Parts: sequence; structure tokens; C-alpha cells
Amino acid sequence: MDLLQHLALALNFTYEITRPPDGKWGSQMENGSWNGLIGHLERRDVDLVAAPLTMTIQRENAVDFAIPYYYDSAAILLKKPDPNAKKWRTLIDPLSEYVFLCIFLFITVTSLFLFVFEKYTPYYRRMEERDKVRGLHHFSDSLWYMYGALLTQGGEHLAGSSSGRTLLSSWWIFCIIMMATYSGNLVAFLTVTKDKLPFSDIAGLVELGSYKWGTQEGTVFETIFKASTRPDYVKFWKGVVANNKTNPNILSADGDVQVRLAMEGDYAYVGDKTHFELTMATNCHLTMVLSDIVSMQYAIALPNNSPFTKIFSDEMTAMFGNGLFQMWKLKHWPKHGMCHNDARQESTPITLIDIHSSFYVVALGIFVAFIFLICECFKWKFYINHRRRLLQDQAKQTEHDIELVQTKSDLEDSMLY
Repeated sequence: MDLLQHLALALNFTYEITRPPDGKWGSQMENGSWNGLIGHLERRDVDLVAAPLTMTIQRENAVDFAIPYYYDSAAILLKKPDPNAKKWRTLIDPLSEYVFLCIFLFITVTSLFLFVFEKYTPYYRRMEERDKVRGLHHFSDSLWYMYGALLTQGGEHLAGSSSGRTLLSSWWIFCIIMMATYSGNLVAFLTVTKDKLPFSDIAGLVELGSYKWGTQEGTVFETIFKASTRPDYVKFWKGVVANNKTNPNILSADGDVQVRLAMEGDYAYVGDKTHFELTMATNCHLTMVLSDIVSMQYAIALPNNSPFTKIFSDEMTAMFGNGLFQMWKLKHWPKHGMCHNDARQESTPITLIDIHSSFYVVALGIFVAFIFLICECFKWKFYINHRRRLLQDQAKQTEHDIELVQTKSDLEDSMLY
């Protein structure tokens, strides 16, 4: 309104504001005519369009544009992901899955090497007696020691050979580095919350599958997606058409309707960045992803071949020189929105939901320990039964030997007579 009021005052004209009957911005229909604001102006129902109307080649064939007064870019508006939805990953997020896999493989491989070094080194004497006691020459003890070292605890048994000690010293250095890295990243994850968005561009959006998407009908975005041959844009437009059959609001020309759809979740609204910034200033549940769909230039539109186009352009140039646009932006742009507390500097206490994954680890440990207990009970029962059978077999063998000895003695006695 400031722009229109200044132009009316500077160029000495009066105005009456009206809206297009269909409420659209303006796109070319199949019969070649235009709807929305462009059609309204093309039919000379109005004398000029003072709105955030994007300049395009197609529109310039239908109307005239003064020089642009604002430059904008495209973006994708969506609801912020629930920050608590993935808090269960707190303990595994500091390191990638690939790093965890490498650590697991390294524990197994180094445990095997430690077992081999301690088992076959000539450093030890009386190998037969040594096998009867526990130590790193047993693979299970080597594995538990390596696992304990990773948790900076170590184990009960120590290596005595030079080969074993050399391996353990390198493993301890590795463990110290990994634990320092993990601890530092874990502190960062607990103290700084970062919203990880599900996609970063149109291609990621259409491949995600869990989101619906849309844009305002009659805008430059509809024109671009409808005419584009890029695979991701083609897939985007096919999704818009398909979803619009079940929900007509997908192509609603009302921007507020599109914002409400985004507020409901699992919906991406493609539009202009400035509009989204103003929307997010009063709605903390929304965020946006910048996109390279189109670089937009907003300009005042006049009828084709209008003699006033140059007059308006000259006045726009003077307004730029006077800094009026910067002044109006500072005047109307929100200084600190409701979401300004997102950048708070004070520390916040760690809540239970931040570290509840550690309780899952304890629960998992109890469950696995219970499974091991059952296995140990079965193993002990099997050992007892096996031992009992051996004793019974030995007893039977002893009785049989006694009977043989007795029979032999009786036979010898009978031979004496």
C-alpha cells in the first residue's frame, strides 16, 4: 500500500482497489486467454496491477511491466519435524552407522589377533598348565577385554608378551580417540538442537513419498511445473494433479489455505520466500527449504503498449535512489517475531526425553543378560546330565570289571581242585 500511495501522490492519480473474480494471480489457459490478475488487466477491466506479481516471458507477451521493485526466490514451506521424535537416537547420532560398523569389525578382528598372539607366542612356558586358567589366550577373554577398553575400563587379564602389549597399546590409543570424539559430539547433540529437515529440494521431496505437496493455482509456479520437462518437476506436477483429485485445496489460489495445509503436517507448499518469512515470524511450527526453482522479480503491470510504462519505471528508479523501498522494508518487516526465543543464549536443563535412550540401553542389557542366564542354565543342566551319565557309565564299567575279576578268581579256584 505504501508503494501505491506514493505512486498516486507522485504521479497525481487516484485509484480504487479491486480483486480478480477468480482470485488468481494469472496463468495462461488452453484457449490462450489469461485468468487472474493478468486476465483482468489484459481485458482492460483495470488500469494497472500493483501487487507482488512475478515477471515472466509469457506474461510480458500479454501485459507490460515497469522495472522490478523487489527480487525474491522460491522456497518450500513445511511443518517443523517433531524434535522429540528421534530423541531415541541420541546415543547413536554422534557417530554415523558406518563408523559404528567399523568399530564392531575392529573389535572382532583385534580380539582375534590378540588371542592368536597370546595363544601361540613362545613367551609363555608350560603351555599345558596355562590352558587350564583364564586369560587372553582364550578368545572370549580377549573379546571382553577389547570391549572393556573401548569403554575405557579394560579387563581383568593383561598381556605379558611384547606382541600382545604392542597390540593393546595401539588399541588403547584408538579407544581414547574414539571416546573423546564420541563424548564431544554427544555433548553437542544434547546442548544444541538442530532441526534436520526430511528433504532439501524438489527432487528429495518427490522421492520421499511420505509428503503431499502443492502450490497456488494461477501462479508462476504452476506455469513452471506444468511446462517443465525436468524429471523431478514432472513428478512434482503429476503428484499435484493426483492429490488435487482427493483434496481440491492442493491447488487452492488462497495462500492462507496452503499455509494451513502445511500446518497440519506432511505437506509441502511451494511459494515465494518472502511470504514464508513473514508467515514464520508469527508461526514457530513452520520452517522452509530454499529452492532454485525460479528467481522472481516483482513489478507493477500495465496494459500492453501502455504509454505510462516508462513513466512508472522512471518513478521506480527515483524511489530506489531515495531509499524508499529499504525504509518501507524496515518499517513493515518484523523485528523479532514470536519465534525469536529459538536463538536464546541461556542454557537449558537436560530433560528425561533427551537421555531416555540410555535407559533403553540398560533395558536391552537386562534382556540380553536374561537370555544369557537361560543359556547358561541350559548349558549347566546339559553339563550335569552329561557328567551324571559319565559317572553312571564309569560305575557300570567298574561293576563289570569287578564281575570279571570275580569270575576269573572263581575259575582259578576251580582249576586248583
